This record gives sequence, structure tokens and C-alpha cells, in this order.
Amino acid sequence: MVLESLISPEKAEKRPWELFFIGFLYVSLSVLLSILIFEDENISLLIVSFVVMASSILMYNTLKYEKNKDIFNIDEISLLKRHSPLLLFFFFLFTGFVLAYFTWFILIDNFTNIFGTSIDKVFNLQMKTIASINPTLINNSKNLITGSALLSATFWSIFINNFGVLFLSFIFSFIYGLGAIFILTWNASVLGVAIGLFFKNYIFDLIISSTNVTFFSYLSAFFLAIFRFLIHGIPEMSAYFIAGIAGGILSIAIVNKNTDSFDIILKDSFVMLVISLFVLFLAALIEVYLTLSIF
Repeated sequence: MVLESLISPEKAEKRPWELFFIGFLYVSLSVLLSILIFEDENISLLIVSFVVMASSILMYNTLKYEKNKDIFNIDEISLLKRHSPLLLFFFFLFTGFVLAYFTWFILIDNFTNIFGTSIDKVFNLQMKTIASINPTLINNSKNLITGSALLSATFWSIFINNFGVLFLSFIFSFIYGLGAIFILTWNASVLGVAIGLFFKNYIFDLIISSTNVTFFSYLSAFFLAIFRFLIHGIPEMSAYFIAGIAGGILSIAIVNKNTDSFDIILKDSFVMLVISLFVLFLAALIEVYLTLSIF
């Protein structure tokens, strides 16, 4: 009961930035608990599960808070605007998750003697996922994607893969209610580890090239890693957030189908789902034609 009492939906709506620190705390506690209790196992999915459990009550109360807005306010324009606080909720919680995963990925090997574990155990599934999507990050090689035909094929491959995640965000939120928090947490873990891999590879390349590694080298590596992934990651994750909200709204519409607000809530869900697809398409364009061309 301690974790869920840290912040309420009403407070989160007024001060959404606090969710960044809440998210960082949830991941950090989950990492420490998983290592201490299951030190000899591959605990990557267990950490995600602990984060989901820690976030579930807050998520449930927030969705319930949003549900009351939808039922008691049937003005269409106001209804669409009222979901923006929930987007900020997702955004700050997600960024807190990402930074925490990045931080632990960078630091965990420094505590091997204390915790008796390693990156391979703590982030095993995330690294396997990254290897299947972008093996250049794992083996520290350069991206060789060139040519319009190859870029187009890469675009559709990325978009279809991301569409699958968006669909799961919608379905999980619609069926389970809290399902979106699992998608949110898992993607944050993969993104945090990916940023950590890029950061480590950048520093390693500086050392190999006999460059003097200073504090500013680490700082530039951090901001480059953030830019590398968040330039397309923010719109991509926003699409998942919007789809998750759309699924939740659709669930509300079906449960309250006999109310005066049913048609508006149903239409609102459809509009947000269309918006999420557009944002996802834009994110794939940015990733292929901007991110991959720079890095």
C-alpha cells in the first residue's frame, strides 16, 4: 500500500512531472528486489512484472478517474481534450521507466561483487529483443541501410512490427483494462537498454580510438543516445499510449452502452485509434529516413 499512496490520480493530473520520479523509483525497487530474491536466475521479465504490479493500482485509479470524466461529460470537444492529462501521465511515467532502466544497465556491472549478477542475467530478454530488431547495437557495428528500395522495405518492416505492438496496446487495454501498463513497461525496458547499449558502444569507440575520455565525453554520449532513440521513440510511444487510451475508452463505451454518452465515447475511441495510427506512421518515417540516415 505504500507505493500506490505516493501519488493520486488527481495529483498526477495537476503535477504530472512527479510521475517521472515515481517511474524511476518503481523500476529501481523492482531491480533491487529481483536481484536480491532471485539472484541466480534470468530476472529480466520478473523486473517488468514487479514494475507492473507497483504501477497497477495507480493505473487502475487513474483509468477509473478518466472513466468518470467520460460518463459525466458528454460534450465531444471537451471529451477529447480531457484525455491529454492521461497522455502526460503515460509520458512522464514512461520516461521515468526508461531512464531507470538505462541507469541500471550502465551501473549493474559495477555492483557484480555485491549483487552477484550481471547485465546478461538482469537484461537478458531485452538484449535478445534488441538483437532480433537491431543487431548492430549488440555487435557494435555500423548501420549499412542505403538505397530507396531498401529504405522502403525497412520502413514497412518497422511499421508492421510497430503496428503489432500498437494493436496489442489497444487489445490489452480493452480486454484487461490494465494491460496497457505491461506494454508500456516492456517497451520502456527495451528502450532503456537500447540507449544504454548505444552509450556504452560510443564510449568504447572513443577508448579504442585512443581519445581522452572526459566527463563531457560521457555527457555527449548520453545526449546522443537519447537523441538517437527518442527522436522517433517519443512519437512511437505516444502512438501506443493513444491506442491504449482508445482501448480503455472503448471498454468504457461498451460497459456504459445504455448511457447518453455511449455514441460520443465510441466515436472518441475510434478517432483516437486513427490518430494513433497516423502518429505511428509518422514515427516509422522518422526512424527510417532520419534516425537511420544519421546513425
